[in-house]
This record gives sequence, C-alpha cells and structure tokens, in this order.
Amino acid sequence: MTDKVKIEYARVLLHEMTTLFDTTRGVHIIFADTAKYESFIDILDYYNQQEGLAYRPHENNFWIFNPFKNKEQKKTI
Repeated sequence: MTDKVKIEYARVLLHEMTTLFDTTRGVHIIFADTAKYESFIDILDYYNQQEGLAYRPHENNFWIFNPFKNKEQKKTI
C-alpha cells in the first residue's frame, strides 16, 4: 500500500470517529522508517482542519482521538 492510500484510510477512520462521537477508540498511525515527511505533513494538515480532535505523538507513533461524546460538548470548546 502506498502512503497516499494509507492516509486516505486514516481520514476515513477519523471522519467516522468524529461523526459517531466515538470516544473509546482512536486512530493509531505508525510512521515507518521509509515513510515520507510529506505523509506526516498530510496527517497534520488533515488533523488541523478537524475541530475538537486531540493527538499524542511519541517517536514514530501518532495517536488521534475524539474527546467529545456529543455535539453539545464539542460546541463548548
């Protein structure tokens, strides 16, 4: 799989997570040594376009999760 396909799959998962207000799962992205810097920037760019998501980077791991259980919580931010 190419980086573009993997990034698009991560976007689909993130969209699903935010639409369903899923606070129990996150999207875990692992950047392999062969990953391009452009892929990391694409993920950050998509993350910045979404409201209310949180992330935690650690080395080459990147977790994105939704801390909001409903629309009302999200509106308060």
